Amino acid sequence: MAIERFELVPGTSVEIDGHGDLYLVGSDEPVLLVECPDREDMRHEEQEGKLCLHLADDARVQVWRATPITVHNLDGDLSIRGLRAPCAVEHVDGDVLLSEVGEVHLGGVEGDVSIASAARVTASAYLRGDVALRQIGPAELHEVTEDLNVQGAASLQVTYVGEDLAASGIAGPVSLRQVRGEATLRDIGGPVEIGQVGDDLTVRDLQGDLVAVRVDGDASLHLAFQEGRRYRVSAEGDILVRYPEGTSARFVLQAHRWVPPQNTSFQVEEQGEGHVVIRVGQGGPDVYLASDSEIVLGSAAPDWEHAFEEFTRQMERWADDLRRRLERADWQRVGREVEEATVRIAQVVESRLQEIDLERLGEEVQEAAQRARSVDWEKIGKKVERAARQSAEWVQASLRRLQERLQQQPPQPAAEPSPQPSESAARNEERMAILRMLEEGRLTAEEAAALLDALER
Repeated sequence: MAIERFELVPGTSVEIDGHGDLYLVGSDEPVLLVECPDREDMRHEEQEGKLCLHLADDARVQVWRATPITVHNLDGDLSIRGLRAPCAVEHVDGDVLLSEVGEVHLGGVEGDVSIASAARVTASAYLRGDVALRQIGPAELHEVTEDLNVQGAASLQVTYVGEDLAASGIAGPVSLRQVRGEATLRDIGGPVEIGQVGDDLTVRDLQGDLVAVRVDGDASLHLAFQEGRRYRVSAEGDILVRYPEGTSARFVLQAHRWVPPQNTSFQVEEQGEGHVVIRVGQGGPDVYLASDSEIVLGSAAPDWEHAFEEFTRQMERWADDLRRRLERADWQRVGREVEEATVRIAQVVESRLQEIDLERLGEEVQEAAQRARSVDWEKIGKKVERAARQSAEWVQASLRRLQERLQQQPPQPAAEPSPQPSESAARNEERMAILRMLEEGRLTAEEAAALLDALER
């Protein structure tokens, strides 16, 4: 393993390109440490205010966290943690994992992207894989080919998402030009503008305006409509609207069929073919809804549904915390420590083996085997069999003697009840007690015979 050290001064930037995986971690020390399998795997060029690294294999880089980083081209995976300075990633063939970083600019990424705790995220080119953003500042993404998941951001602006989009905990505005799959928005603090959603749209707990120009599937809106806000949604499928009790709003509906609210009072102000205006409560904003199918109005969903969503969010927070802990772990250092411990264990085992007198151990094994071969197992078996037969004969003889004694002196019932049993009856009871103890195994045959003989004396 080769290690190269470079001193850094304020204002110096680092540019990297490589042909393997790159793990980069920030440090408070103003140095750059490069660790790679071989010294020939690394070349560097120093220019005015800039240090360029060319890596031919996997590498681990420790850099002063105040140093701006640019990754021009990387064939493998990229992992960056703990940088305050801006970070630019122009092209990566593998996955990108960033955590606890400052401003991030992404170019083309062929794999998945995961970013947690970033000051700002922008992507001017395509991101081919899934994208997951957690606890970030403003996010501006051009093209996400697969799924996009955002949990906690200052704002969100996306031009194109090829699959599904899920965003929650967005403090500011959300702008989505086109989402080919489903779109789910929850806990949005600013206005939402949507150009097109290719599948279903779900919006819950929105504080700002909502404008969805085209939804090819169904639309589900769980909102507390607020005075002074704009609401306009157009969908080819059904539109389901759920609002809390006490809501005041004027619903302007265009649909083939509409279902009025069941648990709240309302007034129909206008009605025509495919058109109806419904007033709920007093005052409130105008809500424009257009559907090629059906529009259903009603009170808010049961509390258990919101509780389940809160539980889901808590699980997501736990998972995010676990992920951050795993990302902070220095796995290469752990690997080196495990390798060193393995070497030490091997040395201890080898030294213990050297202390063993193998020649003496072999002699002891041979002696034990010789003793085992010299044992007359047949003779031992005959002794065990003879002892068992003698025990059985002893028990039978004792029982015969007891039977003869009982026949010679059979127990006689007393003519009248007596508070004190006769001597003969007492002995009979003692004899029966001895026999029961013998039967239960509490006495051996020898002990039982001795007790019976004592009774006859």
